[in-house]
Amino acid sequence: MSGSGRGSYGSSRPRGSNGPGSTRPGSGYPGSNPATNGAANVVDQAELQRQAQVRQRASELAGPAADAAHPEYYRANLELLQIGNNAQKSEVLRRLADADPSEIDDSNLRKELARALRNVAEDTQVGLTTRREAIPVLVEWTSKHSVPILIGLLKDEQRFIQMDALDHLTNLEDARAIEPVTELFVNNAILRDKAGDCLRRFGTAAEDKVLEMASPIDLMITRAAVQLLGDIGTDKSLEPLGQLRKLRFYKLVKKDINEAVAKIRRRSNAAK
Repeated sequence: MSGSGRGSYGSSRPRGSNGPGSTRPGSGYPGSNPATNGAANVVDQAELQRQAQVRQRASELAGPAADAAHPEYYRANLELLQIGNNAQKSEVLRRLADADPSEIDDSNLRKELARALRNVAEDTQVGLTTRREAIPVLVEWTSKHSVPILIGLLKDEQRFIQMDALDHLTNLEDARAIEPVTELFVNNAILRDKAGDCLRRFGTAAEDKVLEMASPIDLMITRAAVQLLGDIGTDKSLEPLGQLRKLRFYKLVKKDINEAVAKIRRRSNAAK
């Protein structure tokens, strides 16, 4: 590996060899195929032209989109939400946050706006701040129709998006959220407390899923589940709580178990 052999790095290249910039067929260097380069340039030019057209169209929409009296106000905001940059999208979101969806007689336009709001909330290429601005507007405009979207956002890579989705699911109190929120409660240590607070809002409706999914194999999950059941559990939780005495870490959760059982029994007695 001394580098002295013919064709090695640093050696003189034989006359007529395929070097950088060569246009000989099969040279293997970028720029060696004029046909390919020409096609790439055409694509680049087409993309640049498209971007310029988008910027021009966004500029044209800015006036009508900001004028609530303009007959194309909502249509202009919709288009700007679709093609605008993050700052323009944020401006649209602030306007829609102050708007009343019932003012729009065109049901198709309302659906298009809801779809565009969903796209902004879910699009990981959009700025985080803009995505977070889109979520409450989406909920305001679509109410419980936003629940499946919010459930999907619980798995988002951005923790702030997960937290925002969880907050709105807590407020909406739609039973479809119980299972995915319980899954988050079990699997996400950072958001466990927040997920637990959400499940407390559902009350006894969440009890079965917590009993089903919160397997007592981890100390922290078990403690959190026991405390949660103490707040929402009924008599059906008493036997599973009693079985926790078999746990190897029982002594570490004994106090939590006793408190949970006492709470459940107090509620049960008060209801009789």
